[in-house]
Amino acid sequence: MITKAPTKKWTTIQTFIGNGAKKTETFIVGDHWRFSWKYQGVGGIDARLYISVYKSDGSMLDLPRCFNFLQGKR
Repeated sequence: MITKAPTKKWTTIQTFIGNGAKKTETFIVGDHWRFSWKYQGVGGIDARLYISVYKSDGSMLDLPRCFNFLQGKR
């Protein structure tokens, strides 16, 4: 008998909304994770998103990332 492997599904564990510099509360993820975001520029101004990820021991997992967006483009 051949059985189909279960479909894996991403689960949202946190949602953050706002503008300006923010520091989120600590949350835990598993070994496989991803993040996604939406943005809306204001008055044609470009936007930047900075992301830093830390391990449970407080050390940085990787270098901080900066994503630059031009108004109306992704």
